Amino acid sequence: METQVRTPQLIFMQPQRLTVPLFQRPYVWNEENQWEPLWNDIVRMTERLLAAPNAKHHPHFLGAVVLQQVSNSAGTMQERTIIDGQQRLTTLQLMFDALHAELVAAGATAASMRLETLVINAAPFCSQPEDRFKVWPTNRDRPAFNAVMSATEPVDYEAVGFTEERMVQAHRYFSDQAREWLNFDGAEKVQTRASAIETVVRELLQVVVIDLGADENAQEIFETLNARGAQLTAADLIKNFIFQRLLESGADVEAAYQKYWKEFESAFWELEISVGRMRYPRSAIFLNHWLVAQTGEEVVAREVFTRFKRFALDAGLPMETLLKQLNRASKVYKDFVMGGGAQGSAIDRLGLFAYRTGVLESEVVKPLLLFLLDPELPSIPKEQFDKALGVIESWMVRRMLVRATTKGYNQIFAELIRFLRSKDRSEVGKLIEEFFANQPTGSRYWPDDNEIREELRVLPAYRRLGRGRLRMVIEAIEDHLRGWIGSKASLSEQRVMRGKLAIEL
Repeated sequence: METQVRTPQLIFMQPQRLTVPLFQRPYVWNEENQWEPLWNDIVRMTERLLAAPNAKHHPHFLGAVVLQQVSNSAGTMQERTIIDGQQRLTTLQLMFDALHAELVAAGATAASMRLETLVINAAPFCSQPEDRFKVWPTNRDRPAFNAVMSATEPVDYEAVGFTEERMVQAHRYFSDQAREWLNFDGAEKVQTRASAIETVVRELLQVVVIDLGADENAQEIFETLNARGAQLTAADLIKNFIFQRLLESGADVEAAYQKYWKEFESAFWELEISVGRMRYPRSAIFLNHWLVAQTGEEVVAREVFTRFKRFALDAGLPMETLLKQLNRASKVYKDFVMGGGAQGSAIDRLGLFAYRTGVLESEVVKPLLLFLLDPELPSIPKEQFDKALGVIESWMVRRMLVRATTKGYNQIFAELIRFLRSKDRSEVGKLIEEFFANQPTGSRYWPDDNEIREELRVLPAYRRLGRGRLRMVIEAIEDHLRGWIGSKASLSEQRVMRGKLAIEL
């Protein structure tokens, strides 16, 4: 391992390719938190350089990156894998390219040519089109990166496309800022300002570069840098862990990513969901729920990665097998979530359960559903499955009506999964009924009919219950009156429309 402090000139001047592994997270930096502060720092340094061109100026520190050498044959372009710092290095490349285009437009030929060497590898070193880039991002970002970095000057961003991608947005942001700043003092000052800002971005920025040998343990270093309170999500860390192991085993990681993981980087899985007072990407929440379903143990959000790693190593499964299982479980999870959003009158029993528990804003049932619908385990008879859903609904809704505490629900459902894992799945409905019926009074009990009747006699429901919850209860009553009783379907075959009808006081 070698550690050196380097300027962008030293990092990017040589023909090379810095590749972001496909198993790392996509580009996520944004204007408010990263692009604007970076640009403001560069402008501030450039203004100081313009004010005192002969003075000594201290460089601006940008942070650290970790690179790992890739063995290559003599005479070919050197290649390194970006283990950590891809956001920083990718942003620098986007900024350099945008600034280069504005320098060309401003007629600052010498400055633009000096900057171009930090963005484009010389043609004799390139054997394929993407070799021209100094940095090559992860799979998801490559089309947008290639489009904007290959665009001819002046860049027509509408023609480039990918306008919703952050790669293109970053390039456009730096282009707009550079154009405005270069022309701020009029045309006669453009050349001086161009030379100054080009000097700053090449020579007065600093990055600590940790360079690993080809045989050093990159995964261990990645975890040390990121697993303890860093900004990476549990899904990011788990993805890196799985694919790093696949890479070490000689598996086709590109094919595995396309087949089993790519879906996790879609809008559905990246949507942030509130869990208590915190928000997490749905992919991280799913992995948390999957772990609970597999272990029957409560897993808090901050421990998801470490618990997953321990589970994966203890299970002793090949990483590709584990990846396949995650992929199959994610389809079950997504179907359940999407099913709860159906608002028409036609809905199956599972969709109705998803809707009702969604109204209760209860994430705790999802690990149990992953266990009940686990594709790796024997299927549960429909009668017992429907009974299980009815029991869980009854326990949760009754407790809601009597305003019993929800504290400890995570622990209760983890305990229920652990209880069921050692039992006969063909009797799961009966077993869940017995589990809740045997809970002690207090924070776990199942309110009976008498308590519900007494509570509803005095409960100011229209003031104490939220509109969604009250509507859900009234919908269930209406369904019952229409003939939807237990597993018995109404002759009309129509349930009341969910989530739409108004409540009139």
